Amino acid sequence: SLETLKASLHAFDPTLEAAAKKSTSKVLYQLQRLANKTAREALRRDERATLEANFLINLVYPQRHLQERLYSIVPFLAKHGLDLPQRLMAMTQLTCPDHMVRTV
Repeated sequence: SLETLKASLHAFDPTLEAAAKKSTSKVLYQLQRLANKTAREALRRDERATLEANFLINLVYPQRHLQERLYSIVPFLAKHGLDLPQRLMAMTQLTCPDHMVRTV
């Protein structure tokens, strides 16, 4: 530790004690600055993670409602035609349990 180093310096040459004291205060100051920077960065990352989580929650749970209650198929039928459900079923692989992205 720094105290052990100061004691060793004092035993070696008592005139170095003042320099050791000043150097110790500088080291402690720099360590405190580093601790403050680390705390700010941790807070920034936490805030960023919170924003990203809220964004993702809003994607899957828009306006705190179930998607099927908020989004209707009617606009999709108007845009892509009344045969959209049949085309989607034709693209669906019932043997695949994974999520699939389809473009129409």
